[in-house]
Amino acid sequence: ETAFITLLRDTAPRPNSVPPPGTYRLREDLLNFHDVQSATVSLPLAGDVHIWVFQNTPFSEDDDFTTPIAQTLEFMESFLGVPFPVSNVKLLIADTRETDYYVGGVHLGTYMRLSRTSADVASIPHETAHYYFSFMPTWLSEGGANLMESYIRDRMGVEKLSKRRLEVSRKVQSCNQIEGIENILHLHYHSGFFGRGCAYTMGENLLYRIADIIGHTALAAALGELVALNREFETVWYSWNRDTQPAEEAQVFNVFLKHTPPRLHDQLRETYGELHGSPGIRNRADDHGASRTTATPISVGETVEGVIDYERDFDYFSFGAKIGRRYRIQVSHDTLGPANLWLHSSYQHELFKDQEHTVWERKLTDSGPQILWTAPTSSVHHLLTVGGVYYVSVEDYSGKTGPYRLTVTLEE
Repeated sequence: ETAFITLLRDTAPRPNSVPPPGTYRLREDLLNFHDVQSATVSLPLAGDVHIWVFQNTPFSEDDDFTTPIAQTLEFMESFLGVPFPVSNVKLLIADTRETDYYVGGVHLGTYMRLSRTSADVASIPHETAHYYFSFMPTWLSEGGANLMESYIRDRMGVEKLSKRRLEVSRKVQSCNQIEGIENILHLHYHSGFFGRGCAYTMGENLLYRIADIIGHTALAAALGELVALNREFETVWYSWNRDTQPAEEAQVFNVFLKHTPPRLHDQLRETYGELHGSPGIRNRADDHGASRTTATPISVGETVEGVIDYERDFDYFSFGAKIGRRYRIQVSHDTLGPANLWLHSSYQHELFKDQEHTVWERKLTDSGPQILWTAPTSSVHHLLTVGGVYYVSVEDYSGKTGPYRLTVTLEE
């Protein structure tokens, strides 16, 4: 009863939040009826961990959801060498087979929630792994959880790791070719919602490739150090702020480098740079600042010259925009690869195309990328700027360098 009460507390809507459709009805169903499975697993490092599984419909005789959770806990603690971080694991299964509402699978810190739309409930090891892999860069959080699930499935004879790796490679190729995502750094900065699925597979793929270089034992030690650091300094890891993210990503890379023999450092840097992007902070001369706080001011109608000075260089510019006016932002270059052009507000790191009250179109021309954008006239989102200063960044993910010209003009 105590575990159920804490679950109701954990599932209560938070102030100023919009819960997914069906959440309130699911809570009502649980209050009217719920079934429960429970077990206790004794872990070498963490001691006793209690497992609770709740469902809004009766469990069948064949249902056993505590065993895969216990197996996941035992494997992860042994693999990572870090005590499991909590003493109570709670899983809420939303049986939607006879209802018209849907709630998705997610790990919510104090409990997990998964949907039951057929006889099976998927992703139990993945969501359980998020007790370790959370509040990290998305590629590491989701890729690490995927990796744990793949190792467990291989260990239990469900799916060979070699087969899983082939599927992951295929999905990464789709992210590269269809989604146009060049690497993890590109994914994190710009892909928004449509690229989040790629974070799972691109992160998992990078971890496999690191293991190919340093071995699975060293990979386990590196991941164990990262999750231990995450428990100690949780606020260090979860950021989409461009001013702090390079340092966070550099810290992750340096942990992997620490567990790599010196003779393999160059190989790790090359592989990491290809699949992730720049592995560290680059202290090189740069003609324009690499963040909004160091942006170069430009005037509407002005053309400025810049240079992509080094691999994956970012150059930031600021300009004033008037409410409701339409602007053309154009980059022209002769030597660069697929350079990226991105628009930012004063309060939001990226303005996405499908965002309400933000109307813009990004396309490639013969000379380079171009944005056509109308400054918003109102805002229902507290993060959106209405008028005032906006920022544009010229970015490279191809590894090429060279000069370019940036122009911001007012469309009549």
